[in-house]
Amino acid sequence: MTYQYSQRVPESDEDPVGNILKVAGSPSVISFAGGLPAPELFPIAALKKVTNEVFDQSGRQALQYSAAIGHPGLRQQIVKRMGREGVDTQIENV
Repeated sequence: MTYQYSQRVPESDEDPVGNILKVAGSPSVISFAGGLPAPELFPIAALKKVTNEVFDQSGRQALQYSAAIGHPGLRQQIVKRMGREGVDTQIENV
């Protein structure tokens, strides 16, 4: 299969982002370039708990695509969260 790209696409096998992530993934490197958080800080237990709750309550809906604007329930939760943070917004702005 042959791909025809725009003339603006450089003809190169270089992957600058991939190169950064290769180095950033090393345990001996603290990288501020790749945007990779420290894996030991991931809240695995909390995420597992809430993920199981979502799947138990509405798994089929959670895995389904939503409108491009986003799932209304999630957007409403964001509005609530922003309100707790002192930001007054409406679902139409999320």
